[in-house]
Formats: sequence, C-alpha cells, structure tokens
Amino acid sequence: MSIYILILASIVQLIGAGLYIRSMITGSTKPNRVPWFLVAFAAFVATGVAVYEGVRWAVLPGFMSGFGPFCIFVASFVIPEAYWKSTKFDYFCGFLSLLGVMLWLGMDKGALALIAAISSDFLATVPLLIKAWKFPETESSVEFLTTFFAATVGLFVIQSWRFVEWGFLVYLVVISSVLVFAVERKRF
Repeated sequence: MSIYILILASIVQLIGAGLYIRSMITGSTKPNRVPWFLVAFAAFVATGVAVYEGVRWAVLPGFMSGFGPFCIFVASFVIPEAYWKSTKFDYFCGFLSLLGVMLWLGMDKGALALIAAISSDFLATVPLLIKAWKFPETESSVEFLTTFFAATVGLFVIQSWRFVEWGFLVYLVVISSVLVFAVERKRF
C-alpha cells in the first residue's frame, strides 16, 4: 500500500512541475536556469547515494525532487522569459554545490555522502531562494508545495530510520517550506 502512496505523491510532484512549466509559458514565472539545473543535479546525486545505500521506494520523492527541476530546466530553453543570468554569488554557490558532489564521489560513507549532497542541493537552492524572496512575483510556489507534499508522504513510508533514508526527505520538507514562504509571504 505504501508504494502506491509514494507513486501517487510522485505523480502529484510531476503535476506540480507541469503547472510550474505552464506558468512559465504564460509568462508569470521567469526562471533562472542556473539554480534549476544545480538543484536537479544535486537531487539526482542524493538519489544515487540513497540507492547505493540500499534505499528502495522511499527514494522516489527525492528522485522526483530532481526530475521536476530538470523538466523545468529543459522547458526553460523554449520560454523567452527564462534566462541564464549568473552573479558571482551564483557561481560561488554553484562551485560549492559541485564541490559537494565531488566530495560525495570520493567518499565511501553513505551518511557523509548524503550530507555532501544535501549541502550541495542547499547551496544550489540559495540563488533560487534569494530570487523568490526579492521577486516573488516571478516565481510560482506550486513546484515547492508538491515537493513538500511528496517528501512528507515519503517520511511516512520509510522502512527504517537510517539517515540515508530520511535525511534528504527531511531536508526537502524544510527547504520546500522556506521556498513556499518566500514566494507566498506577500499574499498573506
């Protein structure tokens, strides 16, 4: 039964990415490609760590937290409002994000590798968070809401309470909440 709930949550997450892409098409969302690519990359690394450590179905929300941003990144190339604008801070965060991935590749410890992947994802998310805070009208919270939902569902179907199984999901719940708040705070 829990596998079906995870699949349903992942479908909801995919719908969230689709709705975000639709908001890009209508022009209400103007994504910066850099953080979306880095977030997707870091989530795929975290997924790789979890699978390597033996996590099975509970890895699905983490994978989808990378797949949705990857779809957004790819779709951004056909959206005129999307841009590839990087500041020195974006480059710094991107460099640290990639450094975290390289550290993971050199580690043989799953928990340390997952910490590196979470750190990498967080650093990749910082430019997106800053943009969402400064210009919330250029972002949509739907992708973040569905990621929050899927990660929360994932926490309820964990088979064991090993860090490699729950760590990335808890991180996703927290960072998604912060991103939703950054985008929606002015509406409240």
